[in-house]
Amino acid sequence: MSPSASCGNDAPPTSNASMPTQQMPTSWFSNRRCGRGGPERREAGIDTRATNGMTYPDHPHRTIGDWTPVMLGDPFADLAGPIHRLSMDSAAEPVRFGMLVEDRHCNRLGFCHGGLLATFLDIALGVGAITVGHHDWGGPTIHLSIDYLQGAPKGDWIESRFTLEHGTRSLLFVTGAVVGGAGRIATCSALFKQPRPRPAG
Repeated sequence: MSPSASCGNDAPPTSNASMPTQQMPTSWFSNRRCGRGGPERREAGIDTRATNGMTYPDHPHRTIGDWTPVMLGDPFADLAGPIHRLSMDSAAEPVRFGMLVEDRHCNRLGFCHGGLLATFLDIALGVGAITVGHHDWGGPTIHLSIDYLQGAPKGDWIESRFTLEHGTRSLLFVTGAVVGGAGRIATCSALFKQPRPRPAG
């Protein structure tokens, strides 16, 4: 679901207010959720929503509907973004991530570069896993396997889907996908190191 369609907005907000650029704590995951939806489309068992000609706002930290920009404190992730998050009313999938495919994200064919999709999935699945586990910080990625199914063209709004399959004392096993206006773009399986308790002080 795109910001404009899922939240009943015909266009991104016009306010010049921006988000602070400090790292986002666990309070990212509030209980807010968009209550209205736009025209729904089903592709490969995953609900997606058309972008309806949405254009990205001129400020990278602007909120779009209930999608809130996140600053991960990771220079590479911040450079690859901007990435937004949406809190979900689901214990199994409490948060989704989304972003608009811009020209700088694309390869010479005009589709989102596979490396950008890998970065997006790494962030979405990693943060999703630690959220389900109620951790306030993440462990490193051990394994990331991606199957690319189709291209995401410039201007497409893409979103994450994830499932925490199971966890051990030291590892988290996660599967997920990226979806866009035409359905699944890529599927993924990942293995993350289970975060250890953060040292006091």
